[in-house]
Amino acid sequence: MRKTLIFIALCALLDCATASIVYKCEFRNVVSYSQTACADAQVLDLNDDRTAQQKAQADSITQRMATQANTLEAQRHVREALAARQLADMARARQAMPVIEAAPRHIVRRVVWSRPVTVQRSVRR
Repeated sequence: MRKTLIFIALCALLDCATASIVYKCEFRNVVSYSQTACADAQVLDLNDDRTAQQKAQADSITQRMATQANTLEAQRHVREALAARQLADMARARQAMPVIEAAPRHIVRRVVWSRPVTVQRSVRR
């Protein structure tokens, strides 16, 4: 793991040392960025002029924000799971509720249960 991190850091340093030119092109109100120039290309300066302290501070803030984002995401997953369980419970409760059929006004409305009700009979001995 340590060797991998060192390798990635060296690649990043070498990439910064050999920074390529980036062109910003606009064609029919569509902006694109490329390493090859177009007719009305603008050359972009992508050098990082920050000091080591400024970069370290920015990296620290980025790490803290990423940790906070992960925490918020985990809390959102918990809330979504709870809401899904509550929705399923409400659906089961709704299925168990009686359904009232519409009847003419002169007939008393009767209750129709959505589940059959079993009656337990006691056996006398």
